[in-house]
Amino acid sequence: NLLLQISRLNAETDKEEVTFTIIQSYINYYKLLQNQKILAQHLEDVENKLTEIKKFEAQGLATKNDVLQFELEASKMKLNAIELENNRKIVNYNLVVLLGLPDGTAIEIDDVNYKLDLNDSFDTLLGMALKNRKELTAMQYQINLADIGIKSTKDEKLPTVGAGGNLYFINPTANIIPKTGSYLAPFIVGINVGWDIGSLYKNKNKLSESRLQQKEAANRYDMMRDQIKKEVNERYYQYKQALEKMNVLREAIKQAAENERIMESKFRNNLATTTERIDAQTLLYQSRIGLELAKSDATAAYYNLQKSTGHIEP
Repeated sequence: NLLLQISRLNAETDKEEVTFTIIQSYINYYKLLQNQKILAQHLEDVENKLTEIKKFEAQGLATKNDVLQFELEASKMKLNAIELENNRKIVNYNLVVLLGLPDGTAIEIDDVNYKLDLNDSFDTLLGMALKNRKELTAMQYQINLADIGIKSTKDEKLPTVGAGGNLYFINPTANIIPKTGSYLAPFIVGINVGWDIGSLYKNKNKLSESRLQQKEAANRYDMMRDQIKKEVNERYYQYKQALEKMNVLREAIKQAAENERIMESKFRNNLATTTERIDAQTLLYQSRIGLELAKSDATAAYYNLQKSTGHIEP
């Protein structure tokens, strides 16, 4: 029964690993799509600026070098778009294989429901982990198995007792079915006691081995318990760090947007170079990408933390 329970726990652990892998793959795929989306917006903005700068060149308000710099920036964006699309196809295929879908299936996903509002304290999460982690429960069953091994080894030192009986039917007549009182039915009842003297010597070593196995199982349990505590602690602060990073990036977007607005004004008044204008625009693009990726990373960190508690809720 203990071995059956352990196998069931191992199966549940494998199921959680598959669930977590699917969640992580889904989030990674979503991050790629978000990156593509923002890159397309940035490329559209750069191409609009390129059209505008070409008009300025025709009017003598911009140089050929200004036009070339915007064209170069647009080319960089297109190269990034090609790379992202190839990565998307690779991740799409891997997700198809993971889900057991036919080759060639195109995965279309909904927006990720960002997990950015976990309010449970560290102590609460740690208590959940120590209660729910199936590896820990399985290890406890291993200790119980070792206890049974010790009891079984001790039992081998005891004598064996057996009881048995025989009943004989003797028909002294030629009749197949004897008449009443014309047959004999002697019986024998006996009890036997056996004791393997050699087991007294062999059992000592087996008992020491069983106790050693029990101690090793208890040590593994303590080590796993400590490992789980460290794991929950690490992932708890990784999640908190991801949330703090998002707050900083939100401020960075505001600053980058204001910087881009100022540079746009300066550029139109010939107070900023083309390079400064493009750098300001690129900085805004990178800040937007950073925030979207940070949201996805925080959600991934949330599920990582959930996994460490032994209970994943998609």
